[in-house]
Amino acid sequence: MPGPSERTEKRLVFQNCRLGNSELKRVFAVAVEGIPGDRVEVSTQRNVTRYRAQDLDELIDSLNSSTAPGDLSRWTNLRLKADDTNGTRSVVINIDLQRTEVNLSGEDATWALGQAARLQILLEGAGGRVPVVSQVSPWFYISTLIGFFWFMLVLWATRDISRKNDVGPDFWFYVMLPSFGPVIVALVTYESVRRRSARPVLLVAGEVPAGSLWQRMATGERIAVISVSVSTVLGLAGLALSIFK
Repeated sequence: MPGPSERTEKRLVFQNCRLGNSELKRVFAVAVEGIPGDRVEVSTQRNVTRYRAQDLDELIDSLNSSTAPGDLSRWTNLRLKADDTNGTRSVVINIDLQRTEVNLSGEDATWALGQAARLQILLEGAGGRVPVVSQVSPWFYISTLIGFFWFMLVLWATRDISRKNDVGPDFWFYVMLPSFGPVIVALVTYESVRRRSARPVLLVAGEVPAGSLWQRMATGERIAVISVSVSTVLGLAGLALSIFK
């Protein structure tokens, strides 16, 4: 009868990871340190078939040479499973388009917790975030402040002009509506592009665009942002001239 044993288990879950071939290889290399290569398995599920290999490149080649239907360049899931021969260390990483989950288990607490910390740094560097049940985007607060200050500015300007020029309430409508329109369009466009550029990505056989938000944008997204920005500035400039002339 086996004697008592003690194992340290650590689970990590991240959302919004942007993982390309380079990021995956770094994560997998750290995860399997100290585990023999013949005890490592990388796999993916396509319809009812699971493809397995001992490393990522071998799995990519195996899938590309298969008769699997559909777009072979589009990956929706990936799994790494590894353990040593005596079962003292094990790691399982499950990746899909929504989240990345890491499960570490080992008799050596230092190894398990150390590996978890290193993998956390890599996944956070790839855009991973810990899931939160309810979280308000910081951009919501920024948009609210911008809208509030713009509202106060227009309110002050229209009241001042109304008093000086003895204009009626229709002036408020014709000033407030055009002034808020460009601002709202600009905020919505920026937030849409930001969310699209920060969405989760799994490019097993390719590379994820790196750099700033602007560098990650597609050409069409850049054109949209520039067009909206220019039209917003011109619209607000024309409105300001009509108010303060």
